[in-house]
Amino acid sequence: MKRSMVLAGFLPAVALALAVWACATSPGPGEAGYPYNLSGDYRGGLMVEGFSFGLTMELRTGLGGSLTGDYRVTDPVGMSGPVTGTLVADSVSFSLDYLNPMDGCGGLLQGEGRVEAGGESFTGRARLNDSCHGFLVATFAMRR
Repeated sequence: MKRSMVLAGFLPAVALALAVWACATSPGPGEAGYPYNLSGDYRGGLMVEGFSFGLTMELRTGLGGSLTGDYRVTDPVGMSGPVTGTLVADSVSFSLDYLNPMDGCGGLLQGEGRVEAGGESFTGRARLNDSCHGFLVATFAMRR
């Protein structure tokens, strides 16, 4: 009877210690080995209501999942600026301000999408709040 009481108290403590150890050894966003980090140079495109834009991004995932970097629209018009966002598991969200030099319209693009394991690509949907055209919907696909 005494032995079973000792085991009853010992087993939950061992289970708790193993759970803490497992969590402590799994890398989180921004740490080496995290499967969804977005770090490096990405090329791809943005499709806004039937219009295609060539897009590059240079991204870095920080500790805790903060996402920072720069974007550059390469075609059919040149625009660039900072990108900020967050990474949670395999989900990415980001935003960027833009000003189109061709027509003077500007605004905010907010994107949400899924990251491929290994961080080689991410795809999703975006919404633009444009000063000339109001709210616009878009899709994006980026690959390292």
